[in-house]
Amino acid sequence: MKEKCQIANCDQDLNFMDKKRIYQYDENLEDETAIYVCDECYKKNKAEENNIDWEHSS
Repeated sequence: MKEKCQIANCDQDLNFMDKKRIYQYDENLEDETAIYVCDECYKKNKAEENNIDWEHSS
């Protein structure tokens, strides 16, 4: 069985050859947890992180 992306509203399969993880803040644990994501969600997350870094650097 293929594993699915753990991002809400995403139903894409994970890349089983290269599983990608991102870290999301969990309010209940008050800490970041790793979740497995598809390639598309991973790219979006990294693009957002890079954009935030640039916004704070000015």
